[in-house]
Amino acid sequence: MVSVSDFSSPDKDSFVSPTGTFLPREVLVPLEADDKERTDILVYEGNTVSEGEIIAKSRNICVHSSVPGVVKEVVEFQCANGKKGKCARIALSGAFSYTGKKSEEKVWSDLDSNSLCFLLKDNGIVNTFERGGAIISQIRKLRRRSNLILAVRLFDDDPSREIENFLAAHYISQIIEGAGIIARAINAAAIVFAFNKKNKSLFNYNFDFLMENLDSATSIFTVPIDIRKYPCGTKHDIVSNTKKAFKDEILSQFGRNDFFIDANTALKTYDAVVRGIPAIFEYVHVTGDCLNAAAIMKVRIGTPIRELVAQCGNFKKSLGKIIINGILCGHAISSLDLPISRDVKSIEFLPKSAVSVDTCVTCVRCGNCRKICPVHLQPELLYRLYRDGVTNTESLKTALLCSECGLCNTVCPSRLPLCQCIASLKNNWGNLKK
Repeated sequence: MVSVSDFSSPDKDSFVSPTGTFLPREVLVPLEADDKERTDILVYEGNTVSEGEIIAKSRNICVHSSVPGVVKEVVEFQCANGKKGKCARIALSGAFSYTGKKSEEKVWSDLDSNSLCFLLKDNGIVNTFERGGAIISQIRKLRRRSNLILAVRLFDDDPSREIENFLAAHYISQIIEGAGIIARAINAAAIVFAFNKKNKSLFNYNFDFLMENLDSATSIFTVPIDIRKYPCGTKHDIVSNTKKAFKDEILSQFGRNDFFIDANTALKTYDAVVRGIPAIFEYVHVTGDCLNAAAIMKVRIGTPIRELVAQCGNFKKSLGKIIINGILCGHAISSLDLPISRDVKSIEFLPKSAVSVDTCVTCVRCGNCRKICPVHLQPELLYRLYRDGVTNTESLKTALLCSECGLCNTVCPSRLPLCQCIASLKNNWGNLKK
């Protein structure tokens, strides 16, 4: 573990409320939200759509229009999450279905697991813990497990982001209720709330309302975590800290194969099930030395990044690089015209003066990546296996333990893409075994 002082967001604890973005004249809504299932696109050029209308769906998730308007085209386009796929370009026009209107809160305590899962799918909920994905796809893999534990992370796993910290500070009641909804949907035996230990309010939070709406056998644990060290928000960290804090029998089998979500996922679940608002917005931390101002923005999905820059007062320095989802855990993109997708949490704009031009060179076998790896992997070995296309060695299996913290990249003098290559090995593990 290392100190977060070199990576911490300069905006830490500086936001009082989220900023609503200006209405975009058009959005480019990503339609293929489920990588593993075929997506049926339900709209064509010239169709009129309403705010929140389902415009695409797969077995695991539905996609909604974030604005009312007219579909100008369905086009192949790259999104801010780095993925390329079909998108609907929608020109704003007409009346809103949700914006500016009071929503009537719905009761979920009488709904069973199947009904709640249907609502999660129908409202387009994505789990943004780690790499993200349709929440129903993840739930289906766990439905047959007994004594399943739901873990809820209430802080950012990348210290250069401020989105989870902000949501937990301002919407904790809604987040906890959203977590309760997911707990009922997966029939969880326990809920673990992992929070920044400096957030004293959660020590004394009253969970009576949540307990009244869950099975009487469901246990609730609150686990304070020291977020001054990195990494601190991975599955391994949450499990380790929980088992140190509690010796309860129900936690004896708690591990990385249980169900993990973040504050963002719980809040969107609350909005969907209680308020009846589908996933048409995303909370995004917009920051960087290039900008005249930073903000936590409530952004309509499909909004071009360029419009967020304009609302922050445009650039005061020459733009060097755009980083999505954090300096340590994120990735770089090359265009301001890319639209916001459901798993974008932060955008950082770095000036040219802060961007060094590095070229990958041959590994010098310094061992730095091994020393800093929090789960004791051999990143340079896995990199060579990936580079050489080796698929028949047991060493590849260790890639599954990687938390993708990115620390190996930060210490590599050869500037090798160690973390990215290990992540690719993890994602392709099913194909490698064949």
